[in-house]
Amino acid sequence: MTAAPDFTTSVVPEAAMLLALSHEMQNFKALFRGTVRRTFVLSPYLSGAFGLHFATRQATLGVPEAIYEHFIHIRWREAAVLPERPGLFLVFSPGDGRGEQPLALRLFLRSARTRALASYEALRLVPISPTGLQVEHARSGEFSLPLRRLSALDWEQ
Repeated sequence: MTAAPDFTTSVVPEAAMLLALSHEMQNFKALFRGTVRRTFVLSPYLSGAFGLHFATRQATLGVPEAIYEHFIHIRWREAAVLPERPGLFLVFSPGDGRGEQPLALRLFLRSARTRALASYEALRLVPISPTGLQVEHARSGEFSLPLRRLSALDWEQ
C-alpha cells in the first residue's frame, strides 16, 4: 500500500494553504449566496480560532500554529478592512507574485472590532497554541502586514 501524497510540499504554498482550509470555507457550501470570486470566506468557527489583540500602538492577529505553518510561505500583500462591514481580509499573491490577480482570505470579525482595527496602520501576525497563547519557539517568528481601509474589495474587480 502506498502512502498518501503530501500535498503540503508537492504543490505551491498558496494551494497547500487553501487545501488545508477548504473544509472551513463557506464558498464551497451549497447554501453560500455570496458573489465573490477571488475571496475565500472562512467559517465563523474557524475565524474564531484566530485571536485579535489590540495594544496602544499595535494590533496583533494570533494565527493557530498549524495554519501559521502555511502562512509563513505565502506571498502576503496586505490586510484590509471595510470599516463599517464585518470581516478582515488577508490579501495574497498566488504563484510567483508577478502580475497575478490577488486573492484573499476573509475572516469573520464583528463590525465593532473592524472599526477598532481600522485605526491601525499595520497588523502583526503571530502563531498561537491551541490554548490561545503565543508560541514562543515559532520557527519563523512573526511578521507584519500593512493594513488598508477600503470602500470596496478591489481585488474582486
